[in-house]
Amino acid sequence: TKGLDLAIEAVRRHSDAVLLIGGHDQIGLRVQFEPRLRRPNGTSCGAFLGPIDGRTKWALLAGADVLLAPSIRESFGMSVAEALAVGTPAIVTPGVGAGAVLQRIDQSLIAQRDAESLTAALSSILEDGARRSKIGEAAATIIKREYSWPGIAAAISKLYERSPQVERT
Repeated sequence: TKGLDLAIEAVRRHSDAVLLIGGHDQIGLRVQFEPRLRRPNGTSCGAFLGPIDGRTKWALLAGADVLLAPSIRESFGMSVAEALAVGTPAIVTPGVGAGAVLQRIDQSLIAQRDAESLTAALSSILEDGARRSKIGEAAATIIKREYSWPGIAAAISKLYERSPQVERT
């Protein structure tokens, strides 16, 4: 459901991309997918990192050029939001809820869930550093403004103020 097969295929098709895969391997996919982390010419195009958290996670997200999340569905997509919060652009598929943030910035960051579309989106963003920076800045601003505790509190307050069922004293 996370689309690891599609992410690997998109990265294999891009000669300069490297896919770093973080997280627990709860259902044993590493054995199946690790051999696919080689390009046809034999060069490596990625690695499984295992579980990552804390400073390591934040450093990895902040140092990435892009986060690739081709999931079938994610109610929101916390890894996407975390990447956006540190100014790292993301490429998602339509089933990722955090795509609503990306939709407001650059619609091409929401790719169809197939290797060709993901490869095209990945190539487009990796080849334009200025665009990546602009997207990252816009994403970090939106996340800070709307998804931080002060942003959430302001939105809830507005909702509360508009509610006709609330008796105010």
